[in-house]
Amino acid sequence: MNINLLLPAVAALLYATTYFQFLHLLRYRRNWLPTSKFEIGRCTLSAVALFIVISLLSSGFEPLALIVSIVFLTLLFYVISAPAIAFLPTSPIIEFLAKHADYAGLSLIPFSLITGFVLHNDSLNAMLATAMAIEIIWFIQRKIHNRQRVMVPMSKDALTVLQRQADGDVREFAKKNNIGELERGNTPLNWLGCTKLSAPCPFNFYVNRLGLNTAPCCKEHLISLCLYVDNCLTELGVTHWLEGGTLLGVIREDDLLSWEDDVDISILLDQNTTWDELVKSLLKRVVTDGYAIEIFAKNEFISIGFDQRSRWPFGYERNRLRGELRVDMSTYRKGLSDGKQVLERFTKKARMPMTENGKFGIPYDLVMPTSILSAFRGTVFAPKNPGAYLQLLYGDYTKIEYTYIEPTAAARRSRNQITKNTS
Repeated sequence: MNINLLLPAVAALLYATTYFQFLHLLRYRRNWLPTSKFEIGRCTLSAVALFIVISLLSSGFEPLALIVSIVFLTLLFYVISAPAIAFLPTSPIIEFLAKHADYAGLSLIPFSLITGFVLHNDSLNAMLATAMAIEIIWFIQRKIHNRQRVMVPMSKDALTVLQRQADGDVREFAKKNNIGELERGNTPLNWLGCTKLSAPCPFNFYVNRLGLNTAPCCKEHLISLCLYVDNCLTELGVTHWLEGGTLLGVIREDDLLSWEDDVDISILLDQNTTWDELVKSLLKRVVTDGYAIEIFAKNEFISIGFDQRSRWPFGYERNRLRGELRVDMSTYRKGLSDGKQVLERFTKKARMPMTENGKFGIPYDLVMPTSILSAFRGTVFAPKNPGAYLQLLYGDYTKIEYTYIEPTAAARRSRNQITKNTS
């Protein structure tokens, strides 16, 4: 068989391989973790192999085909990565692409059609056709999944914050910022809420960039997810406690913070709970119960998402979504620092000090033995001394600060603060 007849199929397969490997890389950015160099290298090798097939193996070296394939892949992956990049403050272009992530990839269809007519390179055309087919399928999937949304009422506090951030013109504010959840239905004062079958609301953007309260659907899902994970860990006999902003909300507000965008739970690894045992147990249970799970072994970090993971490798496409509902679980180990017993973790949290071992830690006796708090229609585990724990992380934790909210939106919230529940 003539090898040239196989090359288009090889190009299509290499594009799909590169695409899914790239999506897998985006999970690091979404979790604010350093990207794996090994996974970057693997994705790069797939892309290089794709370029070689397109520009070299068909009929000798074709520099124009090489340039076009590199430009196309760079542009498309830039578009695809926008929601993950926009989890942190970024450029207006990235923000725009993230807002229109469901269909932004389709903008390259004219480029693909023109290239196909001008360049008669079967391998290049196979790559372009595969890429655009994936983008069309993605767009259709998003349309279907978004039909699963349901209308839910917004609380009085959430409405007040929205109206003040919008300077009273909610419809114009929603149009300007592409808040589709407020543009549907008979009134903008209800929220077209996410469900387990739809994509989550992009509330990381709504909360951290626009200064809005967490959407009512997202808040309910976060509470449900928090109680689910707490129950899983309790049944597994794993020592754990609420962390960070989640603990702060329970102690100061007796609720989630109004601008909460995830749930933080910490885990103690010891002779009774090893990393490998923890991962094995959680993987088995979480996937069976219909939740998504991400494992970051190098940082001993686990993320559990409210959505249900699709079959491999299509589950990686969840990294293209503009929002994400999840529990972040950081693990601690016992250690000594300056002669004192501490609990250490790999990543820094707020003002958590560095230990002499190069990790980040807290005094052991602030946490152990853990306590139990009433919260979220149930009970949860917390550090032994929650107040001192929060003091170490945040200083005066009774003072309301908008650490992760865009400065202009944060300033507006501060000026318009009504009650502790609207802050």
